[in-house]
Order: sequence, then C-alpha cells, then structure tokens
Amino acid sequence: MRYTHSYIKLINTSSNIINLIKMSTYSVCESGKPFTKDYPTPSGPVSAFHDVPLYANQEKTHFNMVVEIPRWSNAKMEISKDDYLNPIKQDIKKDQLRFVPNLFPFHGYIWNYGAFPQTWEDPNHEDIDTKCKGDNDPLDVCEIGSAILSRGAVVKVKPLGVLAMIDEGETDWKIICINIEDPLASQLNDISDVEKEMPGFLDATRDWFKKYKIPDGKPANNFAFNGAFKGSDFALKLINETHAYWEKLMTGTVQNSISKTNVSLSNPFTSAQSDANDKLPDNRSTMEVTSSDPKSIFICMYIILFYRGQMALRLTSDIFLIISNRSQLSYLSKESNKCACNSEFFISWFNRNLDDQSKSGQLRELGSYLKNLGEVLGLEN
Repeated sequence: MRYTHSYIKLINTSSNIINLIKMSTYSVCESGKPFTKDYPTPSGPVSAFHDVPLYANQEKTHFNMVVEIPRWSNAKMEISKDDYLNPIKQDIKKDQLRFVPNLFPFHGYIWNYGAFPQTWEDPNHEDIDTKCKGDNDPLDVCEIGSAILSRGAVVKVKPLGVLAMIDEGETDWKIICINIEDPLASQLNDISDVEKEMPGFLDATRDWFKKYKIPDGKPANNFAFNGAFKGSDFALKLINETHAYWEKLMTGTVQNSISKTNVSLSNPFTSAQSDANDKLPDNRSTMEVTSSDPKSIFICMYIILFYRGQMALRLTSDIFLIISNRSQLSYLSKESNKCACNSEFFISWFNRNLDDQSKSGQLRELGSYLKNLGEVLGLEN
C-alpha cells in the first residue's frame, strides 16, 4: 500500500529563501483521488511545520495559520510530523482513513481548523495549569471567521483566546482566532468579544470538542479550568512558549521522531530547495476538493427537548442515532422519559436556522423524520 505525501509550495522565490517572513504567498496543488490512501493535498517544496513563519507582523501580534481542514468538512487532515517536509495528509488509524462525525446540528468541523507552524507542544513538559504533558503536535487553531478557507492556505490570524482540552491524558490546546481580513476582525480582540458578537458559539465549540470522539466508542474529553476559555493574553503567552519549545526541538537535542527537514532555517536539517523539488510526487496536479463524510452517518448529539411544564430550550448530552429502526428509538424513549419533544418548535427552528442548501438531502430527511419523533418515542407534545 502506497501513501503519497503533499506539501505547501512557496511562490515568489526571487528573494532569499531564508527570508520567508517577507513571503506570504503560497500555492496549493492537489493530486490523487480524494478520500483514498494515495490522496495528497497541498504540494510544494516547503515544510508546513518548519518553514512557514509563525509571526506575521513585526509586533508579533498576528500569526500565520496553516489551514488543515476547511469548515464543514469531515476528513481529518493534519500536518504529518514524521514525513519528509511534513506534508498535510489524511490521518489514518487502524488502517482506516479518519473522518469526524456530524454532530447535529453541525456538519463536520464548525471552524476552519489548522495549526500554528513553528510551535510544538512538548510531550516532556508538564503544564503548570493542566498538570498534563503536551501532545507532541503543533498548536491547534480554530479560525472562527465567516469565510470557508482552503486546505493548505496560509492565513494571517489574530488570537482571541484558548480552550484547554485534555485528550487521553495529554494537554491539547485549542487557540481561538480570527482571520485579520474578516469583517468581524476589528470587533473581536478578546474571547469576551466572541460571546458578544457570536452568542452561543463558544459553548458550541466546547461541546463539539467534548463529544466528537464519543461516536467512536471513546469517552468524552475533559477540560482544564472547568471548561472556561482563557483570554488573548493567555493565548499569546502560550503561543510564544510553544514557539520556544519548537526552537529547542530544532536544535536536535530533543529525542523525537519528528522530521525536522526544512529549506529555510540554515540548520543541520536544512535541505536544498532543488533536492526538495526532486522528492515531490510526480503525479501532482491542481484539482478541486470537496470534503464530506462518505459514510453518510448522521449522529444527532443535540436535540431540542422540553421539560414537562416548561418552555425552556434544552440541549441534551444524550446521543440519538437517527435511524429507521423503531425498536431502537423506543429503547431511547425509555432513557428520555422525563423529556417531551415539541416537534413543531423543532421544525420551526430547523427552517429558520438552516439555509436551503443545508436543508437538502440528509438534513431535509431528518427534519421530516423528526416531525413524527415525539409519536415514535412515545413522548408528550
């Protein structure tokens, strides 16, 4: 079985390659067949981990984000730490390509998801706040702007805050940021501004990270700080700290399997750009990518329910797998006998909050199905 790789390619190389901080234009090449094990993403002779500069301005308040996963897509793409020049490729576990499930009412990732280059969460360092060690990855980034960004894009962002997720005993920070070109960028400067301008979005973000592994049979994720988001000052401090850990990594004194090959840093791991070009896949070409969940499994982790005698909207932590098996749905009703489903209110919400394209296909079918859910579950209206 052959796994091909993919790379970010730097444009405008008339300047010295070492002076990458002045070069902000990158191209994206695609080749292979999407959602197969030979499918690569951005192609070009620089490392998305090491060559793309972290800092995007002299004041060190804006940062370059490498987009791994566009919003609303399902394929779990990531910078490959161990491969030559750290390509972005689809994660594989137990010889299976990874896709995240659809956590109702969302489809795939609810932000543009990616990483900060030249950062590293040191697995040898125990964080003073989380009491857990790093996860051996670059810092994860959630870009919350309005645009759907392209996989492999390098985008200048402004950090707003951070969520401290604990994933299987490791610290896995999630930096919340916004594209500096986004219309809301001038109004968002700290995590508190997000709740003002985008009410409910931070709660949805926390809930998504808590539950997204449950459909795979894993427990819910936990968080430090009781799940509270920390602000922009905390995020800036964390970014600078993990950049320092990356600098230590690149000295070669830290025992680790991470590939440190680069084309710009003038260290023992630097490769000539011509050599990097020679090692690129021969079949690269430009192509459009549409990322979706090929398994068409809709996992409903949120459902609108009402307590008897109350008209308060409730988001339940119960998992409902919406299928046409009435025996399983009847079983779920026993677990939810204290709740009543107001189906008419749900359909009203469904039509009001989702555009026509989102309501098509599977979501439209789900909406129709939920009209009779109360009756099927034996719940009161």
